[in-house]
Amino acid sequence: MIYLNNLIEQNKTITDESLLEKVFQKELQKEKSSAKKLNIEIVQATLLADLYFKKVEVLNPKSEALFKEAILKSLDNNELTIWTNTQYGFYLYTNSLYKDALPHFLTASRLINTSVANITIQPADVLKKNAFYFGSIEDYKTEAIYLKKALKITDEKLSDYGTILNSIGRNYANTGNNEEAKKYYNETLRISKINNDEIRYAKALGDLASLFDKNKNWEKAEEYLLKDIAISKEHNGRRNTMFAQIQLGNLYYKKNKFEKALEVLNPAEDYASSKSNLKGFEEQIAKLKLAIAIQQNDDKTELQQRRKLDTLSLYVSQTEGEQVINKINLETEKENIKLQLVAEKQKNEKQLLVKKIVIVISFILLAITLLLLIEYKRKLKQHKIK
Repeated sequence: MIYLNNLIEQNKTITDESLLEKVFQKELQKEKSSAKKLNIEIVQATLLADLYFKKVEVLNPKSEALFKEAILKSLDNNELTIWTNTQYGFYLYTNSLYKDALPHFLTASRLINTSVANITIQPADVLKKNAFYFGSIEDYKTEAIYLKKALKITDEKLSDYGTILNSIGRNYANTGNNEEAKKYYNETLRISKINNDEIRYAKALGDLASLFDKNKNWEKAEEYLLKDIAISKEHNGRRNTMFAQIQLGNLYYKKNKFEKALEVLNPAEDYASSKSNLKGFEEQIAKLKLAIAIQQNDDKTELQQRRKLDTLSLYVSQTEGEQVINKINLETEKENIKLQLVAEKQKNEKQLLVKKIVIVISFILLAITLLLLIEYKRKLKQHKIK
């Protein structure tokens, strides 16, 4: 497992398909054991699947086939099953297929929670990705557990440390603990500065802005969002730029600055509409634009946005909408109940076994005691005769 973990770590950032295949062919040629060769093939297929996805940034048959191959091959190895299901689940989740991702994250989570040993294959990455998914389906308790475990085993010098810190902050914000959220966002700013992670720094500014927004400190929220956008643009963080622009557009709408709102919403819409996995954000923008059109008595734009929303809402409702999230939550709850029942059954069986052992031992001790007593009486009788 240590060898496989090092193999992943050394090759997960390779962006050239042929180079990755050469590395793994060399590793396979060196190995004699068929079981170990199978493990190397699992890692190869998973990394290749991820590489293809990063190139095209959309669902694709190559990634799909390779992820499924890796999962199938890893069935007899719990550690690799956790890793392959997490990677495939995260691929589906990134493409907003929350329901399709659920069985893979449930498989990984079940093994993580019942495993006696620690996770040995990419532990921090596995915990982080599982946390992200459970947070997105509003299972904030599971998200918090995984994030805090991940933080403990992540080096402060790695960019992932800032990512996890920020995510813990967002978890607190989502559960209404804004003071703790603020503490973690500020710690993210500090760590990001030390690690020169400008995009993470910008994201933390945006999250702090959302806290200012909640407290109606709109001046401070605007200041932080403008900084967030400027840094994100400078470092080509297009997704984060879009996210901050939507926040700022919403802020301007609440302040009745409709023209300013449209100035930031239009480029955000251009980016969101260019990616098939950002339909949820595109829907948010359309809702804001519709609200602005109503306020401005712009009948033509209002009609356009209503038509657009009809199409977007239908798509989002089937992939990441409230109904889907509620259904996933119900399935997750059922799975948790099932796991609790299994754990309870195992506990009862263990207690029953202990009881049986105690009874058997008691009988043995009683039998020994009786034998000793009989022997004692026999000797006493013999002594009296003498």
